[in-house]
Amino acid sequence: CRYCPGQLLKVLLMRNKDPDSQEYEDLKIIERQGLHCQQVVENLLSFVRIGRETSTDTDMNDCLTEIIKVVRHSLKIKNIELRVDLAENLPRVIGDYRQLQQVFLNLINNAAAAMPDGGRLTIESGTTDNGRKVRVRVKDQGSGIPGEIIDHIFDPFFTTKPEGEGTGLGLFVSYGIINKFGGVI
Repeated sequence: CRYCPGQLLKVLLMRNKDPDSQEYEDLKIIERQGLHCQQVVENLLSFVRIGRETSTDTDMNDCLTEIIKVVRHSLKIKNIELRVDLAENLPRVIGDYRQLQQVFLNLINNAAAAMPDGGRLTIESGTTDNGRKVRVRVKDQGSGIPGEIIDHIFDPFFTTKPEGEGTGLGLFVSYGIINKFGGVI
């Protein structure tokens, strides 16, 4: 079958329903909530995996380039201009490639959510501390983080998104990953 089990169930349940019916609307709600639950579980599993020792010598630019390939199209659909400025010859970092990609995906998703009407997202890499440390900057044109919540953005389950749109785990998980490898976020 060309459908995953969740898609197959959706097709089977919805194919005989009138798109204007209440049953169809109810099934759409169930689908959205199921996807939300899936995201929560994936984030929790990602957090549990933080404890694994998977440190390797990682090329930060390669990590960024691969995650940018994943998000580029969705950013374009959201009318977000993507600017990428990756410094050449960065020192390699100790970290898990997939976990670092999760951090960048979380930061990019948050930046996109902060610009619901579009804007510019800039991703830059470079060095600090006389070339001894790698720095990655994700910069957006959103409204910024209000001062009264800035101290809570890394708290588990803290979100400013409407119910059903955010789990409050993205920055919490990102914070754990970066700290695990001795970095600062």
